[in-house]
Amino acid sequence: MADDNGPPKPEDLPDYCLEVTDFLKPEAKSLISRTLATWLNDNCVSPTELVSLAGHQKRLELAGTTRRNGIDRVAGAQAKAVHGRGSDRMKELAELVDGLMGYTSKHEEWAEAHPIKPETVDEMVAAATKELQGIELEARINAAISLYLGGTNRWPEKVERILTLVEATKTAAAMKYVESLLGEILSNGEIMGSLLEHPDPEEKKLLDIIAIASGNEKLREDVPDLIPRLQKIVREKKLDVARRGLVDALARGLTGSRALTRAFEVTPGNAEARIGELRSVHHIFVAVNKSQAPLMDPKLSQAFEVRMTRVFTEEAMSDMLRGQTTAGQADMLGVFQANVVGVRSVSLVQTAVGRLFGDDRFIEKLQEIGGSAVERLGRLGKSAATVQASDMAKIQKTEVLQRLDDAQYAILKKENVLGKIHSGPQSNTAKGMSLLTLCRDAHFIPGRNLDAARKLTRHFLAQKDFLPGYLEGATGGAREKKMVQLKKMLKIAGVS
Repeated sequence: MADDNGPPKPEDLPDYCLEVTDFLKPEAKSLISRTLATWLNDNCVSPTELVSLAGHQKRLELAGTTRRNGIDRVAGAQAKAVHGRGSDRMKELAELVDGLMGYTSKHEEWAEAHPIKPETVDEMVAAATKELQGIELEARINAAISLYLGGTNRWPEKVERILTLVEATKTAAAMKYVESLLGEILSNGEIMGSLLEHPDPEEKKLLDIIAIASGNEKLREDVPDLIPRLQKIVREKKLDVARRGLVDALARGLTGSRALTRAFEVTPGNAEARIGELRSVHHIFVAVNKSQAPLMDPKLSQAFEVRMTRVFTEEAMSDMLRGQTTAGQADMLGVFQANVVGVRSVSLVQTAVGRLFGDDRFIEKLQEIGGSAVERLGRLGKSAATVQASDMAKIQKTEVLQRLDDAQYAILKKENVLGKIHSGPQSNTAKGMSLLTLCRDAHFIPGRNLDAARKLTRHFLAQKDFLPGYLEGATGGAREKKMVQLKKMLKIAGVS
């Protein structure tokens, strides 16, 4: 083990290869994936295939300076980590890479003599298991599978071949190897982009990945034919390793440099574009958490935090709040509160909420803005919703909510808002829909004010001419669509 006061030893670093077989370790293949990402993606070769077939290694050797640059890069970083000499590690690593070609050749020769087909994958694994074990067995089976997958330079074709293997595989012993390679490929965000035909914007791709991984989400109608098949196989075969690969691709997408929305990509300094990007992050966060399959893990949680540090900072929040009226600040903080994710961002917003809404003159400032009675009701209602959802101290939250409620009740009484709606010249349908919209949009504070509004809303909904007026003669699918919309409004508004 490493000395407490000294650098780590090579054997303490998971991706530090000391012998040829170390290249087959997951940590080493992950390092290869990062170091040779462009070459691997362009040549339609996964890290496992590269370390399993001498033919792929020869192609890499002939690819200009790609291999040498990769060795130099890794050697420099690893030598620095153990306080060694970069030139020594470079020489050592080059010798190991050369040795890998000879090591894999013998397994490749066996695989060529025992070619697999989907219907024989179980038999191939069983035969190999009788002769070998441990890392030697893994090298031989991966060589056989890699040969089966060769001959294509398109990722969709390669994934289709793996899915055919998965569908044909019956034993857990064989599935372990097939699924491991599938998971490795699916963990690559660029490959997933290729499989999904590079949907734009990036948000669409990440939501597609979530839908595939969750298994219960409806896919976009225009996804390539391969995607529903992949989703079905991951779900029905319970491919947890493949699912974790998809989650890794999602995490890489979140930590990547691409904006989730086109507007933020083009105008990152625009407040409206930033809020749109924030909503996209939240949309993805919600999709992850509502999945029937457990997708959230520490790596993905950290990826959301990383994305949020780019989208939502204290400086960005201050810039967007600066120059706004009290009502504008309250509305914007409500938007932030509803969409930020991650401990740091939530804390930033809650601090700002407590500062604004805890001001003794907040309600007075809100009223000074003026506007119609309905506009003033709406400002108070939205503010109450933001306060209710905040992490203010209970005693302070109760006091602020009561003051907001009193102010709204005074407007309702003084302006006779509900009475004027009741006696107005509009049709029962127009009155009912107007009130329903106000209830849905949180214009009224829960309690006596919302109860009074809901009571009057129900009155108009119960009138014989309400529904015919709402449907406006719609029939068939159009009628069904309008009824679905109405039921949705009723549910959100809390009106039965």
